[in-house]
Amino acid sequence: MLTPRVRLTTEWADYAVSFEANETVSDSRIQFFLGARTGQVWLADISLTEIPPNVWTRDFTHGKVLLNGTNAEVTIDLPPGLRRFAGDQAPRWQYQIDDDSPAFTTTGSGWKNASFDTGQWKSRGPFYHHWGAGCRTLEGRDGEARWDLGNREDGQYQIQAWWASPAEQTQWTREAVYEVVAEGRVIATTILDQTKPGDRWCTIADIELTGASKPFVRLRNNGTGRLVADALTISSTARLNDGSPVSQVTMGPFDGLLLQRITPLPEP
Repeated sequence: MLTPRVRLTTEWADYAVSFEANETVSDSRIQFFLGARTGQVWLADISLTEIPPNVWTRDFTHGKVLLNGTNAEVTIDLPPGLRRFAGDQAPRWQYQIDDDSPAFTTTGSGWKNASFDTGQWKSRGPFYHHWGAGCRTLEGRDGEARWDLGNREDGQYQIQAWWASPAEQTQWTREAVYEVVAEGRVIATTILDQTKPGDRWCTIADIELTGASKPFVRLRNNGTGRLVADALTISSTARLNDGSPVSQVTMGPFDGLLLQRITPLPEP
């Protein structure tokens, strides 16, 4: 519940209160609580308006800077005359899908939430960390995990998996089977040994993906010991800085972007 306080005066005035809706519900309402002081209060022309996301831009002679100040992905339309820089510094698309994401699901009743994290308060290692808030574990073979990839653009991608490296890792499965599925069929299979050092990204596949094929990664246990499902990272072979003209860009949460100007700014 959001309960901001507004200090009123004896004159008519416009008041504005901003908030971020982080849930979708059917019974939301706006309420006014009065009575901290006796007297009459008049309300008129009450409205609820969606405001654009906090995206800041600044124009320079030879380029433009954009900053997404929100915790959500945003798509921005751009004026003509801009292009990306040319270089190979970063993937066009790179994102993580953790086990706490809506894109992650499991089948089977044996999955449990788990935490493997030394934290940051220790002065000496060994250190190990799950990705995000935790991970999932499964004893035996009765169950699968699935990450829906929802890739942003057709092209070549590298898919990698993460797991932690606690002392009990020696009891984990040596045959964690990762399958990339597209159009309902397995197009790549990799078996990874989860007793091997984690706390790093382990490659599952380098593969061509299309959004129309509805790709996902499926994980199952083909060995003995505990199976761990945590995060995937998906990185495109296509580069962010490929020198191409742009009329629209999609930026991740709290992301920044620098573009090069092809057409000079008009004289002031």
